[in-house]
Amino acid sequence: MSSCYSIFRGRIGAVDAQLAAEERLVMIETTHEIDTRIPVQQSEIRPAQVASDRHTLLQVVQTITDIVESYSHPPGSPFHSWT
Repeated sequence: MSSCYSIFRGRIGAVDAQLAAEERLVMIETTHEIDTRIPVQQSEIRPAQVASDRHTLLQVVQTITDIVESYSHPPGSPFHSWT
């Protein structure tokens, strides 16, 4: 589970205090704590995520291509791909 962080500088509310007490919220009070309290780590990418992301990317690219082609080859043009 990833942690949530707060850099809020004011009176801490009851909810934030409770979350901090439960170690579900990390209160960052100084710039030094950014380096010491926030771990930096590479996330693990599962193969299913990669396949799903690629499918979505290909759909977006195809949609953009279709739009560009519709402007480049207007209806009546021998290159118009829509019927």
